[in-house]
Amino acid sequence: GTDCIRTLAYDPARDLVYVGTYGAGLTVINAATRRIATQQTDDQYRWVSALHLDANGLLWGGSYNGPWCYDPSAGRIISYTLPSNSDTPPRIYGIGSSPDGTKWFGTDDGLYRVDEVTREVRQYTEADGLSSNVIRDILCTTTGEVWVSTLSGLSRLSPRSGRIDSFRSYDGLQGNEFRSGAAFKSSSGRLYFGGLGGITYFS
Repeated sequence: GTDCIRTLAYDPARDLVYVGTYGAGLTVINAATRRIATQQTDDQYRWVSALHLDANGLLWGGSYNGPWCYDPSAGRIISYTLPSNSDTPPRIYGIGSSPDGTKWFGTDDGLYRVDEVTREVRQYTEADGLSSNVIRDILCTTTGEVWVSTLSGLSRLSPRSGRIDSFRSYDGLQGNEFRSGAAFKSSSGRLYFGGLGGITYFS
């Protein structure tokens, strides 16, 4: 085990707590019994940087070796290849799912969109209007908009039109620099993003 916990996720349907660590992989805890159900310590995924539970109950994880998927029914990690312009897999700092199932991966080289049906991949960068190529976290709204916090502001992507609007401290944000693992969507739909200067939230 390790005391260096990086990220958490909760599966209410199965009453499982997922614990992503730096160095010891993924730990799955049965919340009812408060006991460890399983541990995934594959060397390739020991350094967990992001966790996201999708609508189908699959857990998506991010690491310095790209993304992966954990199937709780099978109790195993499934490798997932995200195409990259470099020889090494992109580091994953944030993961999100749109209502239609589209997956979004935030990296240090922009935002990646993966269509779960066609497997088509689209990369968005500063050249497309993102406030920074270094993505910190991702939240998707029920209307399909994708909000990403970055190293230098917030960006809102409207997938249907492809339009990206970016916001910075002079727009009323807590500051320009945001942190990974510091994003939350409430049941009312309000979005929260945390950074060096506090929290920015809005509906």
